[in-house]
Amino acid sequence: MAGALGLFWLKHSHYSEGRKWIGNILERYPHASDRAKLKAWRWEGFMAFWQTDMIEARRIYTQSLELEQALGDQWGIAFSLHMLANVAYVEDDVKTARELHTRSIAISREINAVWVLGLSEFSLGDIEYNQGNLALAEELSNKGLRHFRQLGEKFGMGRVLSNLGYILCAKDEFSAAKNTFLEALHLMKELVDKDGLALVMNGLAGIFQHEGEHVMSARLQGFVIAIEREIGAQLLLMPMEKGMFDSTTKALKEFMGNLAYQTEFETGMALSVDEAVSLVSERS
Repeated sequence: MAGALGLFWLKHSHYSEGRKWIGNILERYPHASDRAKLKAWRWEGFMAFWQTDMIEARRIYTQSLELEQALGDQWGIAFSLHMLANVAYVEDDVKTARELHTRSIAISREINAVWVLGLSEFSLGDIEYNQGNLALAEELSNKGLRHFRQLGEKFGMGRVLSNLGYILCAKDEFSAAKNTFLEALHLMKELVDKDGLALVMNGLAGIFQHEGEHVMSARLQGFVIAIEREIGAQLLLMPMEKGMFDSTTKALKEFMGNLAYQTEFETGMALSVDEAVSLVSERS
């Protein structure tokens, strides 16, 4: 059951609840089958990662990988390699992250694990983005998006579209980026994916700042930080998202002044999801 509920907790950003529940189940049933444990570990590790608990995420996926290799579970091996690559990347080990994603992609293609393939390709695209390889980043992200569209998997579609929005911003293609973020926004709202909503709103804050909509931009930044605090996760985890937030903040404070910026930022922190989405829709 913990494994089955894992995707629900992930999609709805219930990380603390999910981790606690899975931990209790694993403690209560220490003699559960290896495959049942693996399903639970996968989602427990995913949620640990998004709460920036890299020590625990690495421990979980390392033990998962060892068991998956012993069982010959190729899907699990591909997924664990993908997540260990993400941990390495957050810890600035780009070489290891690339190697692990590449291994995950190769296994996923061989066994037609389309969902894991989509995850690994767009995550590798994230790495290439931050190494300045924008064309390759866009190519990899579009590959991932095609896989998720093939599956009809809205969570994955929303995440890749968010990444593509950041990539298009880096290419100064702001109109296309805005449309891409808006498509992602509607998917995230439909899924009640607060984590994803915050990532998209962060990108839109950067675009509104570029368009001269400074008040709007500052309010969206406040909304992003309020969501972070609500779900207990550091959402702006990857360099592309944190870089956007930091550069937008700097530009807004220079234009508005610290006091005016802080006033609008705090107004944004009080917005509900529906209010924030409506605010964006009215200006788009």
